[in-house]
Amino acid sequence: MGAAHVVGHAEVILMRSILVAFSLLAIAGCAVKNTPDAGRRYSASPCIATDGHPCSFNIADQNTDASTSAAHPVMRIMPCGDSNTQGPVSAGTEGAYRIGLWTRAQAARFQIDFVGDQNNGPGYNTDGGYVTGLDASLGDHNHEGLGGYTIETWQAYYQQHQLGREYHPDVLILQLGTNDITQGGFNATTELTNYAALVDEILSDCAGLSQLFGDCRIIITTIPPQHDTSITNNAIAMNVGLRTIAASRPRTMIADLYSAVAPYSVTNFYDDKHLNSTGQDVWAGIEYAAIRKWQ
Repeated sequence: MGAAHVVGHAEVILMRSILVAFSLLAIAGCAVKNTPDAGRRYSASPCIATDGHPCSFNIADQNTDASTSAAHPVMRIMPCGDSNTQGPVSAGTEGAYRIGLWTRAQAARFQIDFVGDQNNGPGYNTDGGYVTGLDASLGDHNHEGLGGYTIETWQAYYQQHQLGREYHPDVLILQLGTNDITQGGFNATTELTNYAALVDEILSDCAGLSQLFGDCRIIITTIPPQHDTSITNNAIAMNVGLRTIAASRPRTMIADLYSAVAPYSVTNFYDDKHLNSTGQDVWAGIEYAAIRKWQ
């Protein structure tokens, strides 16, 4: 009986070991992609770097207070849009509003992790490497700002790269439409239909994938005014519709960039449609206030 008891106990231990092994394999298979800045590899958790670098949200401010505990998990943010989100080199605004959003979060010890397969901004070399020591003004360079993209072309890119399923964002910041309103033959009804379809696709695509909320959330950012009055009128027409889209969808809110930087002036703009560093920082404040509502 003693021998039989020992064998039975050993079998139980073996079975438990097998179950643990399978559980670990399952977890590894569900790792969330966070294609970060070149040269850094992250584990499934956005808080654990696998190459010795600290977590992206903690580069500029290494702190150990309660805000870095498990009770205050990281918010994964995907900045989505065109060249204003990217920050054009010619305007001297590489990193765009993401700089101000990052520094505000760092100052408040609010943990964020930018996600996406694009990289640029202070502290990042365009040849795919890091400046030694990084730049504290933007410690995380990931985004989905694609210069020249319209609502339709950005949606096609989103679909092609399965961005929601790859990155599991908690919040997506959308700022699209500037390149649509400047095109000949612009039709607000058509573009708003396209925009609504994109929002609906994201909400469906990211359902159940958010680590913080279960279902992802979207911030729709209004289109800023333009130098040309007729194009500004296109922006106004779009913004009316964008507010309707946000109001009629769950887990969606408006960030009113237009009102914050209107009327168009050199105070906030680098050229006819791109914000300068001052305008980008105004934008950062709007987005920061929005995401803190969901903290």
